[in-house]
Amino acid sequence: PPPSPPPPTPPPPNPPPSPPPPSTPPPSPPASPPPDIVITVDGGPPPYPENETYRINLWVDIEVSLHFAGGHNVQDGDRVGWIKATSAQDCDQELSVHKDLGYFPALDANLRADYRPYEVGLYNLCLKQGDHEPWYTHRHIEAYVYNQPPSSPPSPPPSPPPSPPPSPPPSSPP
Repeated sequence: PPPSPPPPTPPPPNPPPSPPPPSTPPPSPPASPPPDIVITVDGGPPPYPENETYRINLWVDIEVSLHFAGGHNVQDGDRVGWIKATSAQDCDQELSVHKDLGYFPALDANLRADYRPYEVGLYNLCLKQGDHEPWYTHRHIEAYVYNQPPSSPPSPPPSPPPSPPPSPPPSSPP
């Protein structure tokens, strides 16, 4: 009898299914409001009763909401500024060169003003109570401005799934 033809070659195995596409991350939550810092300014006309130093900590490029309270009679529209504590000048001498008062945050009806420090250092509070009044220096109110610590490096991407084991070779007929 003639030899039988060899059996047909089986089709190659199907490749493993592809992993599902990565899911899109959930949307970021809305930005939270700036941290709230309450500054109590007591006293009357100069010289202010500076018997207690009030210190706050701030970070470069992090906006904060400053809330003023106390017996100093600050009002909606008063302006807030800061000068380096090492300055030989007072607030009025240093800040009066800025003719555009829009550069300085104004207190709102709740006696709040948002502020974003831009340089590391130790600063003293300045208040301008009314656009035609001088700037008053409050050396007893200090802001320490720090750089932020460096952020952590991003996490490495997840490793790919393991490769499937190789298919066994086709068996030969006995």
